[in-house]
Amino acid sequence: MKKLRYAALLSLFAFVTAVAAVVIYYELPMTMTGSTLDVKFHKWNDGTLWNTVSMSYNIYADAWVVDRNATYGIKNIGIASKTVFLWVESVTDSSKFANYTVRILGASGSEMCKWTTTDFANVGEGNAVSWTANPNTVYTIYVLYKGSSTAGSDSSTVNLKLKTQA
Repeated sequence: MKKLRYAALLSLFAFVTAVAAVVIYYELPMTMTGSTLDVKFHKWNDGTLWNTVSMSYNIYADAWVVDRNATYGIKNIGIASKTVFLWVESVTDSSKFANYTVRILGASGSEMCKWTTTDFANVGEGNAVSWTANPNTVYTIYVLYKGSSTAGSDSSTVNLKLKTQA
């Protein structure tokens, strides 16, 4: 009788262990995947937050244009400082630009980082620039660009992306 209770208890323990292993196997991937960026692009006119933005520009031959306060800023909505990586992901027509520079400015106007190109050969995450974003702080995106000599009255769209590291 004792052996039967011992065998029943051992069987019950094995069953519970197997069920727990199955639950952990199927639950953990569902609850541990994905993350939310604490630092996002902040649209000035409505306060919405974005992970990626597309900014369109009118481009004129050999003319410099300054956008001192682009349509978007960058905001750290978290409670801790974060290292932020910013890069140009793509551009619709790079031949229209002779120069394209993005500067990220802090509240005092100080430059946090700068990304610049003359040919858009260095786009993508591998060419990101970084800075430390303080909690609950909004940064200004300052864009300076020059149209190429072949640009007429053209337009092009530049896509910017962010990622963070604690």
